[in-house]
Amino acid sequence: MPRVRCPGWIRMSRTHQAHQTRGFHSCPFCTSRILGSRASHPQGSAEIWVMGRDVAYAAPELIAHYVGDHGYMPPTAFIQTVLATA
Repeated sequence: MPRVRCPGWIRMSRTHQAHQTRGFHSCPFCTSRILGSRASHPQGSAEIWVMGRDVAYAAPELIAHYVGDHGYMPPTAFIQTVLATA
């Protein structure tokens, strides 16, 4: 599956945060989650919100990690909005 790499994904994980929680969510797909220390795997604690035309998208803060490291492909409309916003 093709991967989408864009610095905007990572920047948006920091600049478009919403619904911050008090705890952390670890990446469920990383083997380091099982085999490594807590410091060795990505953790998120918020959503990111991206405003499109007549729609608002919400995604986990770790979306950049899911796309870049695990090949996750969000819906095309979401990708286009992120790339236009970034």
